[in-house]
Amino acid sequence: MIEHKNIIGIVIAGGQSTRMGGGDKTLMKLGENTILHAVLGKLQAQVNETAINTNSDDAGFNIKSVVCFSDTLAGFQGPLAGLLASMLWVRKNHPSATHIVTVAGDSPFFPDDMTMKLLEAAPDGKTIVVAESGGFNHPVFALWPVSLCDDLQKWLDETGILKVMAWVRSHPHIFVDFSFEKEFDPFFNINTPEDLTIADRLYREQQP
Repeated sequence: MIEHKNIIGIVIAGGQSTRMGGGDKTLMKLGENTILHAVLGKLQAQVNETAINTNSDDAGFNIKSVVCFSDTLAGFQGPLAGLLASMLWVRKNHPSATHIVTVAGDSPFFPDDMTMKLLEAAPDGKTIVVAESGGFNHPVFALWPVSLCDDLQKWLDETGILKVMAWVRSHPHIFVDFSFEKEFDPFFNINTPEDLTIADRLYREQQP
């Protein structure tokens, strides 16, 4: 079975934020800090080791004791490219790690027990475990076997298909449902200035 100590947490923050007007939306203010700090803090409470996948050289990503690495594929090719970079980085730098758990850098409200529930649901060490809520899957929020790294590299090299679920469906996978405990989806992601206004209100309401 999968051991919790062998899971590395990765924040996928490599996008271009076009609907936000460009730039690094994960570095935008949320409460008294940034979206990135909120996401990273929540992930750090769920795993022992974390890192950030980003294609930016902005100093805002320089967080003490947290390593940043960029995509291995050029051209901002999306979450699947970020997943490949994450697997390659973990395989090189944490060779004893068997799995990674990924979260989106623009979704600061994902469940506090997400990693544990994904881990508990895994039937074995080879199955991809993906979060879902409200009838929708959230493939950036998932538990991934690092052993699939070479297969993913081959998939991207040979097919060029960048849709995460297209690749997921070519392997054993299951979904874990996270019901809405509040009025909003816990996997709500910040894409627009209007989303940021909503997120800031929700975030401030949650603070002690």
